[in-house]
Amino acid sequence: MKLTQHTALALSQLHNVPPEWLETLHAHCPLDELLHLNERALRALETPERLVKLILAIDWLAIEQAEHWLKLEHHHYLHYWHTDYPPLLREIHTAPLGLYLKGQKNILINNKIALVGSRKPSPQGLANAGEFAESLASQGLTVVSGLAYGIDAAAHEGALKHGHTIAVLGSGLERIYPYKNKDLARKITQNGLLISEFSLNTAPRAFHFPQRNRIVCGLSLATIVIEATLKSGSLITAYLANNQGRDVFALPGSIRQPHSRGCHQLIKEGAYLAETPDDIMFHLKNNQLVSGPENQDQKLDNYAQKRYPRQRHRDPLYNKVLNALGDNQLNASEIASHAGLELEKVLVMLTELELDQYINAVAGGYRRNESPHDITTRQLTDRPDVCV
Repeated sequence: MKLTQHTALALSQLHNVPPEWLETLHAHCPLDELLHLNERALRALETPERLVKLILAIDWLAIEQAEHWLKLEHHHYLHYWHTDYPPLLREIHTAPLGLYLKGQKNILINNKIALVGSRKPSPQGLANAGEFAESLASQGLTVVSGLAYGIDAAAHEGALKHGHTIAVLGSGLERIYPYKNKDLARKITQNGLLISEFSLNTAPRAFHFPQRNRIVCGLSLATIVIEATLKSGSLITAYLANNQGRDVFALPGSIRQPHSRGCHQLIKEGAYLAETPDDIMFHLKNNQLVSGPENQDQKLDNYAQKRYPRQRHRDPLYNKVLNALGDNQLNASEIASHAGLELEKVLVMLTELELDQYINAVAGGYRRNESPHDITTRQLTDRPDVCV
């Protein structure tokens, strides 16, 4: 799909919109025109209510500023249909429509692996993160993480010693968060890449980070969890990776160390135990996932269908969560109680359901989304031609 730069940048403000919605509408009204329609014209096209609101709220001044930003060296932007958009990320069904990039864009073609963990790790956890990242980067893998304190920062630092790293932000690229890692972010742009789906000056918000996590694992062949408590956001990243059909590795630790319990839980549930970086490289090579960037997405898809045959469709447990929520406004603990499921797993499912727009996060909990979740070509057949 060919788009003007102005239109492509506008896509970055349409968060969590399924690409299929826009592809279907584009067949009837080119996106270059669609995004400039008024409310009446959008409704005439039976555009989903949530998409109508997002289109009408597009900040065109911010887009003009982004166009100036893109004129600077090593500043880039990719929309979902661009040929350079990461193919593994395009596979996930909540793929962002636009990505802002700062740094060495060419490393996007490299084989990538995510490395995540606690923001307050043990000294051994920090050492493990640095050593694993350094070793894997020296063997040609680009290490992906989230620029957070602790394990993330150690992973980026380790990878930069002998290779490349990608940091995915939960804020705009002109609002580095955490601010204390701004020097690390600057180093990454010199031999790596900063990525964000958010507009350039977007401030960090709590709900941005689960969205960021799906990109961290979505870019990657596999995800490694170094240290994590049972309530760590790293477990959400691991579960998201698993649901994307990607492998998960976890490092074991002391049974008396709270930071090890999350990793031990992942191993109990089927994650691969990793004691050395060689364990990971052996697995990836044995499954022919690091033989070269050519057709990498097809190799991974074939492998995922063999290992995760059920994960190509929604697990029935998600319906159980939706039924537990019903028409009420409930918090995560209440939903878990009604559904009879563990809170940690429900938190992951709520994150995915929100990204898929089945539910909305509201003050004090969650509510079912009343907006239509899908539109079809059949619905467009008799629509008036408003794009003239």
